[in-house]
Amino acid sequence: MVRYFYLILVFVMLCESQCNGQSISEKQIPGIYFLESMPEISAGFKFNADHTFEYTFTYGVVDKWGKGTWKLYRNQLVLKSEKSQPDKDFVLVYSDSSHHDGLIVKIIDSLQLPIPNIDCRLGGVTGVVVRTNDNGEALFPDQNSGLLEMMHPIYGTRISAFDLDSTCNFFLFSPSCDISEVYFKNFKIVVSSDILLVVMLPGIPTNDMVNIRSYKFKKIK
Repeated sequence: MVRYFYLILVFVMLCESQCNGQSISEKQIPGIYFLESMPEISAGFKFNADHTFEYTFTYGVVDKWGKGTWKLYRNQLVLKSEKSQPDKDFVLVYSDSSHHDGLIVKIIDSLQLPIPNIDCRLGGVTGVVVRTNDNGEALFPDQNSGLLEMMHPIYGTRISAFDLDSTCNFFLFSPSCDISEVYFKNFKIVVSSDILLVVMLPGIPTNDMVNIRSYKFKKIK
């Protein structure tokens, strides 16, 4: 909670400092902007004259993307994705009581292919964490119900939680969206000449925001 209070405070200070300067016109916005001073991360915005934008983000082996529309209010850009982000990254497709030894969580994609490497925790903060195997399955041999929390350890930026039906012990899930997509909902950017400033880097897991700071994107063309 304290972290987000300081993020808001930093953003307000950035807005006030920039709004005291010359206003930015919409004609100045279109172009390509790249993140500066973070060698381990590559990120960039492309703002188009028709008020659409594209976003790319690379962090280690992870590639993410986003797109939507932008509006300019004085010295502040407000971004909105083409579509709304689902409430959760995963959706329960099917459940039954066919398993006879503990509980199984299975995750498949839209082509019915298994999805490995999804972290699943059953039983809340004191529960056991099991990562889905090559068959897309996480086996909990000693548990048969409880709160299930799911997150992709690389692409995920949030936890999806489900209260499991205690009468079932097999649960089939599927992603509710492309988990490599970065969503923007009234995301605000401070604009100053050819510089963009943000206090939250789109696409980065919250746990990796190690410092309260601003991120700078510089226009290259």
